[in-house]
Amino acid sequence: VYDIVLQSDGKFIICGDFTQYNGAPRSGYARINPNGTLDYSFTNIGINEYPYNYYYSVQDIEFLNNDKIVIAGNFLKGANPNIKNIMCLNLDGSIRSVGFEQSGTTSAIYSMAKQSDGKLLVAGDFLGIHHYGNTRILRFYENASVDTTFGFAGTSTNEEVHAICAQPDGKILVGGN
Repeated sequence: VYDIVLQSDGKFIICGDFTQYNGAPRSGYARINPNGTLDYSFTNIGINEYPYNYYYSVQDIEFLNNDKIVIAGNFLKGANPNIKNIMCLNLDGSIRSVGFEQSGTTSAIYSMAKQSDGKLLVAGDFLGIHHYGNTRILRFYENASVDTTFGFAGTSTNEEVHAICAQPDGKILVGGN
């Protein structure tokens, strides 16, 4: 388990590189009741290995606007090969159609952080998304579209970014290789 996020109702969502929770099939993420049992009402559509025969996982979870769950990591969604490494879910676990599904990052996302204005920072080992070639750090608007005003004037790193943090003053901290 790489991340745990608590919901306001006391349930929590976990993510990682697991394929089951207490014997029930759950690929990469699951919602758990306050007593530790699996919440079967939360859909798990599953993730597939990406690329083929390679390690896969869900690395991070973020809530957006209290009605969206974003998961990110190193995965594909089998039925939709355009979903790569980042996916938005409804509160019941079903896929939310918001833009991430149009195309994913070129490689793994390791960390996400929500800024005070609702924008989502993502960091990892990717070289871009869609036709934007920003290296290893991207920012999305709340509607999941890429913020092309961020980082496209040289904000990038030479190596993987494993952690990102949005400070209250608007500054961004990153850590990695």
